[in-house]
Amino acid sequence: MDNRFAYMRKHLGFSQKDASRIFSTRLDTIKKWDSGKLLVPSSVLDSLADYIVSTNALIDYYCSEREAENQEEPIIEIYLKTFSLDGLLANGLPPSLGWQDHVIGAIIGLLDPIHVYGADTLPESYESDFHWYEHWKVKPKDFVTKKFVVKDEALFAKELKEAVETGQWQVWNDPIAKHYHVGFRTEAVSDVPHVIWIKVAPSNIVGSSNPFLEPTPLEYLEFDDDCTPYIKRNNRAKAPVGLSTGYGDNEIDVHSLAEMIFSALRASFPDEDAMRIACDAKSIEKKV
Repeated sequence: MDNRFAYMRKHLGFSQKDASRIFSTRLDTIKKWDSGKLLVPSSVLDSLADYIVSTNALIDYYCSEREAENQEEPIIEIYLKTFSLDGLLANGLPPSLGWQDHVIGAIIGLLDPIHVYGADTLPESYESDFHWYEHWKVKPKDFVTKKFVVKDEALFAKELKEAVETGQWQVWNDPIAKHYHVGFRTEAVSDVPHVIWIKVAPSNIVGSSNPFLEPTPLEYLEFDDDCTPYIKRNNRAKAPVGLSTGYGDNEIDVHSLAEMIFSALRASFPDEDAMRIACDAKSIEKKV
């Protein structure tokens, strides 16, 4: 059983709810990671390790500064500002009260015999250069902790063909960047229906940020920062979806699925401008 996630989470003071919030992941998934019943993505384990290294560095650096100052001129007492969850987020800190307690408790213990206190309201004599949180180094990240795979490719191909032929597909667009997001509803991914989206754009700006070039035939954005194709999670995060590679649930082939979707569109809209015109029409229909 792999219990690295549980031990690192507890060491940091993250509750299961904290971890769910930090990694944009369902609470039941966090519980399965804790118990070892579900494989933890390597990116999540790496991130927890980064949190531990940065937390230890913050504590060590803050304490070493205060110890040096205390040798030059004795410090009677120190008050460490405590924050609400919103306050932690506003200061770029991990949104975890348990983590904050862990840090402040460690500082109190390491700076003995200086009298150190945690306080949500600081006294007027508080020195601004005693901000313990200024040494925090880890920047928030966006974590993709869930991948979807098309479990029934034959069913998906049938759904895709019918959706294109009957016009049962969705579009939303970015008029400034001239990108389109085309969506297809499917029951071939899981027991719950999902909409799979693919991002397309005029071929002469694929990979380009210039929105003023003349439009050309649409192509899917194979090398875009946004995962494509993708499914929108309940928290609005984009989770990649692809065809099975046969190497486990964590390995998916997104490009083959994108080609499959785009080929279905191209078969119905073979003319150079036809797909773009259809996407524009769909966008207008949605707004009306």
